[in-house]
Amino acid sequence: MFKLTVDQILASIEALSPEEKQDFLQRLPSVLASAESSAGFQSGQFMTNTLGDVQIRGGNAAFNYQPSQAGGNVNASATFTQGSSNQGELLQALVALQEAIRTSEALPELSKIGAEAQVEQLVVEAQKENPDQNLIGRTVSALKQGLQGVQDLAGPVMTVASIVARAWGIPV
Repeated sequence: MFKLTVDQILASIEALSPEEKQDFLQRLPSVLASAESSAGFQSGQFMTNTLGDVQIRGGNAAFNYQPSQAGGNVNASATFTQGSSNQGELLQALVALQEAIRTSEALPELSKIGAEAQVEQLVVEAQKENPDQNLIGRTVSALKQGLQGVQDLAGPVMTVASIVARAWGIPV
C-alpha cells in the first residue's frame, strides 16, 4: 500500500503556493471530518428497523417487512434490496480518479491511456451486482504501482484503494 509519511505530507504542504495553501486550509476540515467518521460506524453498518413495538437493531440489519391483511386481497412486492453505500462511494472516487488522470500534466500520454482503461474496467466491475473482487484488487494494485511517484494522483488512487479495502477487505 502506497502511503506518504507525515514528514512527506508536511514537506508537500510547505511547497504549496499561497493560493494552494488557502485551498488546502478550506478542504482540510472535510478531510478530517471524513477520517473521524470512518473511525466510527460506516453508512449501512448499523441499522434500526421499527415496526410497532418491534425493533430490530444491529450491524447490517435488514428487515424485509411485507404487509399482509386478514381477509381481502393484498398485492405486495416480494422484492427487497439492501444497497451498499460503498458502491456509490467507490464510483464517485473512480470518477474523481479518471478526471485527475485526464488533467495530470506529470503523466505521459501513453500512461494516461493505460490508467484510464484500468479505471474504466474498475467502473464496469463496480457497477455489477457481484463484482469480481480478485479483479478489482489486482487492478487497483496495478494502478497504484503504475501511478506511483505522480504526486497529483496519489490522493485519488489512495481513496479508491481505501474504499476497496473497506468494502471488500481486499488489501491493496
